[in-house]
Amino acid sequence: VLDRLGGIAGRLGSSVDPSRSAVVLGADHLIFDGDGPVQFFCCLYRAPALTHAQFSDTWLHQLVEHTTKTPGKSAYRQVHADKDLTTRAARAAGVAIDDIDGVALEWYPDVARLWAASDWANQPGAPIVQAEIQLIDFSRVQAILTHTPLPR
Repeated sequence: VLDRLGGIAGRLGSSVDPSRSAVVLGADHLIFDGDGPVQFFCCLYRAPALTHAQFSDTWLHQLVEHTTKTPGKSAYRQVHADKDLTTRAARAAGVAIDDIDGVALEWYPDVARLWAASDWANQPGAPIVQAEIQLIDFSRVQAILTHTPLPR
């Protein structure tokens, strides 16, 4: 993989801003399988008080107790960054961001269910919010929202 990433940012030219682009390589954890045309991919950074290992362990074994209850979510995966491989991959690709701790990948059947999930998570006193605040540095989170129609 590292060999194939060599200089990709430069080859993509002006369509990529290397200073704002990232690479993440690591363990892919299937939480529950499925699909959906609406994809929400969130690049996560650990809270400053945590090590990368603490972040990964808590995310996979504790926060998942809340995230698997998100209404409307049709699939969920976690990519836990391998810090060394990610750093090497970012250098090879020619991109600047190499310190993401993990990527949450979520799929929804439609935008309405994504908004319902967001409303659920943002209820005052919601347990998921309290758990996430202890785990994630929200000042650095980066997200991607896409819609890709499923083949018929």
